[in-house]
Amino acid sequence: MPIPSIRRHLVPWLLLLHLLVLIPWTLAAQTTAGGKVKEDEAVFKKGDASSSSSLGASLPPVERAINPETYYLGPTDQLLLSIPIIEQGEFPIAVSMDNTILIPRGLGLVNVEGVTLARFRRIIDSLFRARSANLRNVVVSLVKPRLIFVTVSGEVAVPRRYVLSAANRVTTAIDAANTVSEDLPLTQADALVKQQRVAADDRAAAGSLGGLSSNQSLQRFVTLRHNDGSSREIDLLRYRALGRDEDNPTLREGDEVIVRRADPADPIVAVIGAVNAPTVMTYRKGDNALMLTRLAGGFRNNASPSEAYISRYGGSGLVQIPVDFSDSASLASVELAPGDQIFIPALSAESPVTGSSRSGAVTVVGEVGRPSTYPIISGVTRLSELIGTAGGLKQDASLNGAYINRASEPDFYHATPRTATVGAILSTSSLPMDDTARYVLDVQNQKGRVSADFVEIFAKGNKSKDVVLQSGDEIVVPPAPRNVFIRGRVEHPGWVAYTPGTSLEYYLDQAGGVTSAAQMNRLEILKYGTGIWEKPDRTTIMAGDEIYVPGERDVPPRTSLETASTLISIVSGIASIANIIFYVVQSLRTK
Repeated sequence: MPIPSIRRHLVPWLLLLHLLVLIPWTLAAQTTAGGKVKEDEAVFKKGDASSSSSLGASLPPVERAINPETYYLGPTDQLLLSIPIIEQGEFPIAVSMDNTILIPRGLGLVNVEGVTLARFRRIIDSLFRARSANLRNVVVSLVKPRLIFVTVSGEVAVPRRYVLSAANRVTTAIDAANTVSEDLPLTQADALVKQQRVAADDRAAAGSLGGLSSNQSLQRFVTLRHNDGSSREIDLLRYRALGRDEDNPTLREGDEVIVRRADPADPIVAVIGAVNAPTVMTYRKGDNALMLTRLAGGFRNNASPSEAYISRYGGSGLVQIPVDFSDSASLASVELAPGDQIFIPALSAESPVTGSSRSGAVTVVGEVGRPSTYPIISGVTRLSELIGTAGGLKQDASLNGAYINRASEPDFYHATPRTATVGAILSTSSLPMDDTARYVLDVQNQKGRVSADFVEIFAKGNKSKDVVLQSGDEIVVPPAPRNVFIRGRVEHPGWVAYTPGTSLEYYLDQAGGVTSAAQMNRLEILKYGTGIWEKPDRTTIMAGDEIYVPGERDVPPRTSLETASTLISIVSGIASIANIIFYVVQSLRTK
């Protein structure tokens, strides 16, 4: 067969073979390409439900939505760029490890170091507007926040570095550091148990009015330190009450959260009365009535907010400042002072806590664990309870020198007016002049003093002596003195070191003994704390007491003449009587 004829017969067969080989490969390629197109459409097609579900499938939980004005972009943040004018105009973009983002459509790299999400949106909008006036309404969304390292230290159960999301807040970091998992070392688990026990002890010591707890103390004193060396103070109680982002911000990589305890001597503020959760917390500048009321969990059914007031302790004593709870803005403008107590009266005496006449505040100063002003139930709370709430007595506290001052004594406490003048007392009393003058001085010097024997109550545990407190009382616990002072007719008057259990003679000997002018039968002891004079045989000398050794009485010059005149008058009277008797006897004899 000629060659051209063979070629004519082979060409169709060769074409058929070529098609048989190419068709499967082409179909496979189309299938692959088609799958890729469908995958791309699933990601970029606007409004596709599968897109939304796939993007959010692995997102971590968040406490609340982020604030674009305060959320700082960082490496591995995943965003979605939407350009409405372009079909299928959604583009996934991510922050690279050097804090840059490659913008599609030829716009190049944008450095986002120190840039918030809100600011980045403005940058993108300006870039696209500069490219074309038609490129408006470009949208940038945060699809998936990055994972970051955050260190938590201070008063937490497990201080260490944690992996969190940049959408997490300070509260999440602290919660993570106070959670013990099964794979943690036993020593860290023990640390949490110890912390919880301390918190429970604090709550028990704080009493039934929701006193200052360890947890509340820790929530007020948190420092957030950033990588750049800057830091800020965080107030989680204020965040709970007012919900402000600045009080509980989102985290950034390298942040350190430092939790610390409050100083026990820091002042407090409180809200008590007809509220669901009476609250006592450490004071911080900027606290207001709205914040404290929200932390108290709202009013009880029998509350009377229209009669509410702030009890404030000042130099002149307790004052009551009315509070308007009908206006939140007004409440927020009422800034609290250290030691303020908000009282919400009740319409009926539902419980001892709620009556407006029974809510009160007492100030404790001196040698206690937490000197401050504390809420009480007036006429119910006892001295030992409040000292326990205040952290107990310090080792250096002076029991015999401690005392209670009562700020006011209303007239209805007394059957007659308390006019302590010599004239007023002389008009109704049978006291002689010197006792009347002494009584007037005693009223002035002992005014407001509450009878309280701290030694019996705290050293001897005598519950029958425990004093019931009233609103406005001030408890003063001075440091224990270490000397006894000796005055008067001794060789070397002055301070003598106190030695427990020693006698009066010991201190007199330490002062060099008494002089020849001393009159020991007139010796008296001025008791430390009470200011009461006692005879030596009726008291035990304690640290701080003063021993006074008087001398001979000072006799005015005229006293001897007055005495002689009195004697002469008496003798003359006797002589006159004798003369009369003699005259009568003589007359009888004559008759």
